[in-house]
Amino acid sequence: MRSENGKKVFEESEKGDKECIRLIDRFYHNFAEGIYNIQHVHDPESILPGDGISSRKEFIPRLEKELGEIVRQVEETVGTRVVTPRIDICAFRNDANLIGAAANWAQRTGKEL
Repeated sequence: MRSENGKKVFEESEKGDKECIRLIDRFYHNFAEGIYNIQHVHDPESILPGDGISSRKEFIPRLEKELGEIVRQVEETVGTRVVTPRIDICAFRNDANLIGAAANWAQRTGKEL
């Protein structure tokens, strides 16, 4: 695969690039696995991703679909119901990382924003 940024990979997948489609499928599956694991380690009520990908309209439905498939497989294997968190977009979306970094800086330095 060519070295490209995430936005370009999504653009190319929309044009039918098979490798980009495969990478995006893997991305959603891995992200859903991460959510599944976080759920069983920390037990949050909600998981609120941000960053640029959160602006894609298919992001939450696709992530929920992948998580649902993982849960279905685990439930069939283990024979018990699996709890899943609510997935939604964080309020600050693409700015979440910048706001978090600024808050961390203010906390570490004792200075106000």
